Amino acid sequence: MPGIRQLNRAEIPVYFLHGRYDYTVSYTLTKHCFEVFQAPEKAFFTFEHSALSPHFEEPERVREVLERVLKGRETY
Repeated sequence: MPGIRQLNRAEIPVYFLHGRYDYTVSYTLTKHCFEVFQAPEKAFFTFEHSALSPHFEEPERVREVLERVLKGRETY
């Protein structure tokens, strides 16, 4: 897109959290971005009962994802 820089790689772990019913940001487009994104560690988490705000719509699942991601890490 003109005027928008594309970020396609990072030197840190990257995690995508996406609500299945998010019609603001296309689920298909987000999955594609995840697939082409390069990072030393990456994961994609789908929230099947959420739209734009999984942290409000599925807070327990968000907590589980964050615990899984952060488990064993000392600091960032």
